[in-house]
Amino acid sequence: MLNCKVCRGVLEGDERYCPYCGTCQEESAVDTSEVSPEKQTAKPLTVAEVLFSFEGRLSRRDYWLKGAVVMLPFAIINNILALNQETYPIASILGLLALWPTLALLIKRLRDHDRSGWFLCTMLIPFAGLFFAIWIIILVWFIEGTDGPNRYGDKPV
Repeated sequence: MLNCKVCRGVLEGDERYCPYCGTCQEESAVDTSEVSPEKQTAKPLTVAEVLFSFEGRLSRRDYWLKGAVVMLPFAIINNILALNQETYPIASILGLLALWPTLALLIKRLRDHDRSGWFLCTMLIPFAGLFFAIWIIILVWFIEGTDGPNRYGDKPV
């Protein structure tokens, strides 16, 4: 099995260009059939990378420890501020500031399941969006990601 050296996407047959990132494979293809999926892991992410970067994949453990636990006090304070009419504008600003880290967490968890971040847009579908939201919550919170590398990188530590 050949994988792209840049994005680790699986290459079909003798493809010259990676279908995921477009990299020429003549000099960059790497054979990963000799390495077990357990050994193909990415480096650990820092809290800043977890919250502010959209690159790579994120394990459930890192999602809870480096993401959700860090954002929980922020969410509690924001909800308390939103209850009062005088502090509601501050809560709105804090909610907008929390949008970036929240999207970063969700997109990296979806990538761990070999899904694009655009999958979040399914929640915008009228009526069906609620079911997609529930499915995304179950996927992100409880289900382990794909084993080994996928098109978004190596398996997270």
